[in-house]
Amino acid sequence: MKNRFLTIFVCVFIAVVLVAGGSLGIAVGIKNARAAVKYGNVTLDEGTVRYFASYYKMLYIRSLRIAGIDASDKADFWDSAADDGRTYGQHFEDSLREYLASLVAAADIYLTYSGYTADDKLRVAETAEEILQYKADGSVDQFNETAVKYGFDYNDFLNAAALMYKARFAETVIYGADGKNLMNYPELCAEYLESYSHVSLLFVRLDDDMTEAVREEKQTVIDTLTAAIEAKNNGGDHQITATMFNQYLEDSDGDPVMYEKGYYFHQNAEKTAEFAEEFPEIVSASLDMEIGEYRRVECSIGYCFIYKYEQDAKAYEDEDNIFLSDFLSDGSLYHYEKVLASLSPEVIFNDRYSEIDVLEIPLINDYYIREFK
Repeated sequence: MKNRFLTIFVCVFIAVVLVAGGSLGIAVGIKNARAAVKYGNVTLDEGTVRYFASYYKMLYIRSLRIAGIDASDKADFWDSAADDGRTYGQHFEDSLREYLASLVAAADIYLTYSGYTADDKLRVAETAEEILQYKADGSVDQFNETAVKYGFDYNDFLNAAALMYKARFAETVIYGADGKNLMNYPELCAEYLESYSHVSLLFVRLDDDMTEAVREEKQTVIDTLTAAIEAKNNGGDHQITATMFNQYLEDSDGDPVMYEKGYYFHQNAEKTAEFAEEFPEIVSASLDMEIGEYRRVECSIGYCFIYKYEQDAKAYEDEDNIFLSDFLSDGSLYHYEKVLASLSPEVIFNDRYSEIDVLEIPLINDYYIREFK
C-alpha cells in the first residue's frame, strides 16, 4: 500500500514541479534543509522540536511524580541518577527521541493513508485559535512574547498542532473508528486472536449450606478430576482427556451458555478485567497455561478446573461473544503499535537536532492541546 502511494506521489510531484517551474522543488529543498527531524514527507524544524520538548517534558515529569519520584525541571534533578545509574536527564533525552520518532512516523502514516484535507486543517486551526483566544487574548504577539522563553512561536505551535492531529488519527485512517476496518485484514485478526487464551472452565461449587451427601458428591468430582490431571502430568494411568473434561463440564456449576464456545481471556481485554475482579486466580492461570494443558484452581466458590485449547477460527466474528467485545479496537492498536515500532528507527535526527539542548527548554504550562474541536 505504501509503495503504491509513494509511486503515485512521485508522479504527481513531478507533474506539479513541471507546471510550477520548479518553485515547489525549491520550497521542499528549503524545508528539508531546515529539518531537525525527518521521516518520509514529515519534517520538524527547530521551533517545532522545541515546542514538543517543552510539552513532552511536562508529561514526563508528571508521569514520574505519579510513579512516586520527586521529579522537577531543575538541573540537580536531571543530573541525579536513576536506579540503573544513568541520569534522569539521559533518560529524558532518550524518551523524547522515541516520542518524536513515533509522532513523525505516525504523521507520515496519516498522510500515506488519508492526506491532510481542508476539513482537517480547519479543525486544527479552530483548536489553535481557541487556545490563542483563551491564553493570549487572541493576540499572536502576546503569544510569542510568552513563548519566547521556550524557543518557539505561534507558527511553530500551529505546525506542532498539525503534526499532533495527524499522529492522533493515524490509527483511525488505517483501521477505522474502534478498529472496525481490521476485519478487512483476516491475517491480522488471526494473528491477534492467537494472543488470547481460549479456555473451558469447569466449576465445582462448595457451599456451607449444602447437605453432606451433596458435598461428598462434589468432593468425588474434585478428587477424580484432580487425579486425572496429575496422571496426565506424570504419565500415569487414567489421564484426563478433552472427552472426559466435557462430560463433567455438562453437569458442573458454571454458566451453561459458555460451555460450547468457552472463554477468551486477554490481559488487555475489558471483559477479562471484569471477570478477574471476582476470579483473579482463574484468569491468571488461564493466561499462564499452554494449549492442551489442564489445571485445578481454588477460587472463591470452590474449585475451577481449566482446560486451555485452540482458538476457534474467526471467533472474533461472533458479535455476541462479550469476551471479544473489544477485539477489534485492541487488535488495531496492537498492530498499529507494531507498525510504529518498525518505522520509528528509520526516523532521521540530524545535526540541527543535536544542537538543541532539550534539557534547557522549560516545561510548558500553557499552549497545549487536550482535544481537537
